[in-house]
Amino acid sequence: MPLGEEFWLAAKHKHADQEIAPLARGFQTETAGEVLSDGTVLELIRENGNTGELRLLAWDGATAKVAGYAEHKGKTYVPAALDPTILRAMRLPSRIMPYGLTRALLMKFACC
Repeated sequence: MPLGEEFWLAAKHKHADQEIAPLARGFQTETAGEVLSDGTVLELIRENGNTGELRLLAWDGATAKVAGYAEHKGKTYVPAALDPTILRAMRLPSRIMPYGLTRALLMKFACC
């Protein structure tokens, strides 16, 4: 049964920061992280450290948004369904943090 516009509107408003209903999975693109055509970066993060649920961080160069899915130019991206064994071996960030200059980081390692 195809999903109508009413479903998408209800899903968008009812679950703005949650994953879209499993019924809509066929309309989603799984990602483990990528750079989109306009430079927007999608990255996997794990809520609550190594045991939490996978989320996507969308960064457009000025703002960041963390959610169970990301919408971009009419396409919906969701975290890739990874095998639990692989997930246990992966270390993923759990939040956004400020960072310093690349030059300062390189200088720190150059002196040692």
